[in-house]
Amino acid sequence: MSARLITGKNNLSMKCGEKLYLDSETADVKFVIQTNAILTIETSVPAHKNILSVGSPVFKAMFYGPMKEKGDVKIVDTSPNGFKEFLQFFYLEKVQLTSHNIISVMKLCHKYEVADGLTFCEKVLQKILTINDMCSAYELARLLDLKSTIIFCKQKIQLNPEGILKSDDFLKCNSTILDKILELVSSIQSNQCSPSTIVDASMAWAKAECVRNELQGTPSNLRAQLNDSFHRIPFSDLSKEQFSQHVSSYKRFFNEDDLKSIMTKKISISRCCDLPYFLYSLPFECTLTLDARLVLKEIHFVKTPLCTSRATDYNVKAAITLRRRKDDQPLLLGNVNISSTIGAKLIVPVQVVIDQNEEYILTIDSKRRLEYILEKTSIFKQNDVEPTPVIISKRDE
Repeated sequence: MSARLITGKNNLSMKCGEKLYLDSETADVKFVIQTNAILTIETSVPAHKNILSVGSPVFKAMFYGPMKEKGDVKIVDTSPNGFKEFLQFFYLEKVQLTSHNIISVMKLCHKYEVADGLTFCEKVLQKILTINDMCSAYELARLLDLKSTIIFCKQKIQLNPEGILKSDDFLKCNSTILDKILELVSSIQSNQCSPSTIVDASMAWAKAECVRNELQGTPSNLRAQLNDSFHRIPFSDLSKEQFSQHVSSYKRFFNEDDLKSIMTKKISISRCCDLPYFLYSLPFECTLTLDARLVLKEIHFVKTPLCTSRATDYNVKAAITLRRRKDDQPLLLGNVNISSTIGAKLIVPVQVVIDQNEEYILTIDSKRRLEYILEKTSIFKQNDVEPTPVIISKRDE
């Protein structure tokens, strides 16, 4: 009989692997899984050193390296069922993962450098994720540097920002993920996620973080939990009523640096001149950029609903100047005495045209320093359109 090479499918190897899976009779190592910190319950899971070593460089070093393990191996960072599901990658042709344990299995694949298992888990995770799991998955993906899942989670967060921010899972994320999520939602159009939703969700997260850290939910503690993420929260985009509600609900929430940060933001005025609601101080300066050619008519100073009854009557003289950034030629609009009780009104003495898409610097200067709330900045009129009131309002101490 002449020599020939004959190939065929060998089902025995698969059957052997299946028979060895969790077989305590042939196992030469046991993993002791410790659960329940109070009662210290231990569960023993059998395995085979040589099989695990072939599939994992970490197990190979553990069992055959110079510092090899002797006796049972204790594990405290997973559950018995999670570890059993993880072991499937070493023994079985087809693995079955449960949604309850997939996070544990992924962490084990990462810990023991089972790359094929981790890739498989990523695909499964992306299929079963819901809005209520997205923040936890995003946190895990960043922790394990799972690039595919990071991109997946980012896309889902930006597609449904309000659902993400209102989920219980969002309240459980750590401060790093909070900052990343706020960065993502702030980069999308406002009609997909309202500023008030972002503010409310951020404050809810801060309250949950206070509970986790066993702190009282005082305004100062809430601000401390937000840390640098505070600057991603769109307080400046809230409406007057929303901002008033926030200030009255969280007194002393803003510190001096916070106010300076809000003050230095560039303000773009829309055609209807509907500006955000800002905290400012006198002297005050802001940048105006209009999307239409308009005529400046008046500037009003009025008291705001946030005023308290403790305020005393006084008058402050302020000079109001407007200059175009391109040629830096200042134009004094006039001087005005601002009263703490009745406010003030400045009628612009000459016609002032604000050109479209040009940057202007509006300055309100006074010798006396005062804290103000900037609702809006002036009254503009275009052709026969009625002027839209734009107001600078005083907030008493």
